[in-house]
Amino acid sequence: MPEILIMRAFALLTSVAALCLSIPLATPAMAQVETPMTVRVMAKDAKFIGTSMGGAHVVIRDKMTGDIIANGVTHGGTGDTKKIMASPRARDAVLVDDDSAKFDVSVDLAHPVPVTISATGPMIARGNAVTTSMDMILIPGKDYSTGNGILLELPGFSIDIVAPVAGQTAAHDPNKIIDITANITKLCGCAVGTDTAWDPSRYDIEMALYKGSVPAGTIKMQPGKTAGEFVAKARMPEPGTYQIYVTAFDPMTKEGGMAASSIVLTPSDQEKTAQK
Repeated sequence: MPEILIMRAFALLTSVAALCLSIPLATPAMAQVETPMTVRVMAKDAKFIGTSMGGAHVVIRDKMTGDIIANGVTHGGTGDTKKIMASPRARDAVLVDDDSAKFDVSVDLAHPVPVTISATGPMIARGNAVTTSMDMILIPGKDYSTGNGILLELPGFSIDIVAPVAGQTAAHDPNKIIDITANITKLCGCAVGTDTAWDPSRYDIEMALYKGSVPAGTIKMQPGKTAGEFVAKARMPEPGTYQIYVTAFDPMTKEGGMAASSIVLTPSDQEKTAQK
């Protein structure tokens, strides 16, 4: 009799254990925590890249999965020149004002996430656009929007060759002077000029000529009539297609920029006769 009771008790315990194993344990969903972020993009040694230059495109990407968490474009002004260009600059100095360009976003995070934040700009001058990125850890609920927010920096210059227009054709004249004109700014659109914080004397601004792959001369460009304008004059020794490169280089920060154009000089009637 005792043996029968023991066997029945064991069978009951076994049934209860099996029932418990068959019931799935409830797993609470991980709470999503709102995490505010402000991303700003600055031109190196200059100001914020904002609406006037089409902004900078910002992408926040999960570093482990590659998924895009958020993306957008910075909007707003370039900021306060005196505040940004102050020298020396105090540690943790707040560089922004109410109008400084930014990309605001709030993301929901369930746990700390390693991310890569990249910025490409300026969007209105894509031929001069550059990309930079930084890795960081986003922690749920932390505030990434106060102070300067998250700052990224883009090196370079925005250069636009106004004349000659690429592919321009003219009859060759060895005595004729060809005018080369370019507009040069930092990536924020801040003009390089004698009356600005970006004095031309700081930079190497040059125009280089090539005929095919053969260098045909380099000329230092001079400031023009307005801030950001630079000019050079050149004589082409013979007819042909010439590539024109305008470059800007900062010996201190080592950043540079370039733009290219071309001019086609056809043989003059006199040169055609001489070739026969």
